[in-house]
Amino acid sequence: MKFRDIKTTTGLEMLRVKSPEMATKSMKMIQIAYNLVKALQLEATSGRAILIDEIGYKGTLDAISEFRNDFARLQNHPLLWRQRMDVFEQRVTERILLIRTNRQEPRATKRRPKSHQYLSAPRKDFVEIQHRGHYRAAA
Repeated sequence: MKFRDIKTTTGLEMLRVKSPEMATKSMKMIQIAYNLVKALQLEATSGRAILIDEIGYKGTLDAISEFRNDFARLQNHPLLWRQRMDVFEQRVTERILLIRTNRQEPRATKRRPKSHQYLSAPRKDFVEIQHRGHYRAAA
């Protein structure tokens, strides 16, 4: 999976950091999170006739969010936790990707952003352009 796809899937396309050091730390955290998800996929596929590349990354993220509350409740109950983990691994391995040849997935947004102008000065000094977004379409 490409790094751009990982950032898009996890919702981290835009980093809200101000320094290059924090951007580097954020990128490392994204890599750690990705590796943890891949480790969960690897654990789920062990002993099964499924390749790790056949399991969808987004499907695994959805399964994690689905089971998150269950795991938090069962942290002091190892037997129940193991049973729930088996169900989780089964759910992860059910999310097999269908390989479709010659498929294109262009990057485009369906909904366009609102026509607000960018905040290009501190709020106290910012002057909003009043006519912005109120143009009439040509007849």
